[in-house]
Amino acid sequence: TLGSALLLFRGVDGELATAAFTCPPGSAPDQPGPADQPRPPQGVSGYTTFDPGSGRVLMLASEGFWAFDVCTNTWTTAPPPGDIGRVSDFVYDVDSDRAISFAFTASFRHDEGEGLVAQLVAYVWAYEPEGQTWTAKSEFVVSDIAGDTPHLLKAAYDPVTGLVVVQAPTTTEMWNYDVDTDTWTQIDHDWPQPQADYAPYVTYDAYVDRLVVYHPGDSTWEFDIRAGRWERHISTTLELTHQGFGWAPTGEEFVYDEANRVSVFFSDDGSVRTYDASEHRWSETRLAIKPLYGDDLRRGAGAVPPVTYDPVNERIVVIVGDNYAWPGVIAHDVATGEWITLLEPTPE
Repeated sequence: TLGSALLLFRGVDGELATAAFTCPPGSAPDQPGPADQPRPPQGVSGYTTFDPGSGRVLMLASEGFWAFDVCTNTWTTAPPPGDIGRVSDFVYDVDSDRAISFAFTASFRHDEGEGLVAQLVAYVWAYEPEGQTWTAKSEFVVSDIAGDTPHLLKAAYDPVTGLVVVQAPTTTEMWNYDVDTDTWTQIDHDWPQPQADYAPYVTYDAYVDRLVVYHPGDSTWEFDIRAGRWERHISTTLELTHQGFGWAPTGEEFVYDEANRVSVFFSDDGSVRTYDASEHRWSETRLAIKPLYGDDLRRGAGAVPPVTYDPVNERIVVIVGDNYAWPGVIAHDVATGEWITLLEPTPE
């Protein structure tokens, strides 16, 4: 129901359990928040994740760190981390009750016989909402990769193990990351996928217990985490209006909708498609957002509008704005196709 969410986590006996978060009495989550409230600056581009314990969208960017309350539709500023590095993904670990930022650096060297080789090093920061504190974790050398293509780490929370699955898409490497012990454990798996020149779009589908991975220009894959097995189901190329920063999609346009049991692919032209992993199929494209924000959604927060699933109100939340407006927030109900405004963008 609207105004509440079921949170999946491991109990003290190791079994999966649920707990409900509910908006406080008197909340009006469908009503726009006050236009004169403080908010992130115009033109900001960040990564988002959802804190299910407090009902807030967390947005991390080089300019700072913010939280958007989906019950009151208001922004607050949260303490930013230190030198966080080049962020490539941001996920919420429900079992540990921490938001985890995965960043990286790539240093290059010339090896005889291999030519240019990049060493990818991961930097992890963990945010604890209760104390509003950031903790830097140990650096981790992911791998050496031949070539000069920059690389991203993609991550997804696995509620069955309470760990985060991390993939280096331009290699064959995958790990389970445990934030409590700060350890990386390699995942044994087959690898029939083509190695990507850029990071794919990744979600975790809780209904089928699979990672859903879309490679732009290639195929849609599903990964069985328990069996370590990849399956290619659809050779379909979506029309992408934005491929990140020229060499890699940001990953912020693909999220899992728990209520409708589909992964939602959002493009910055306002189009929406869904992938149903139980039937291995994509829906038709929907362009319902255009009446709200016109033909061009590059008004988004920076180059790509950050997109997050809100389990409290069972809808997709999109942060919109541009270099000439303070960001606004809109929401999309996948089941009905309806869009509503949660916070109007305001001029500079």
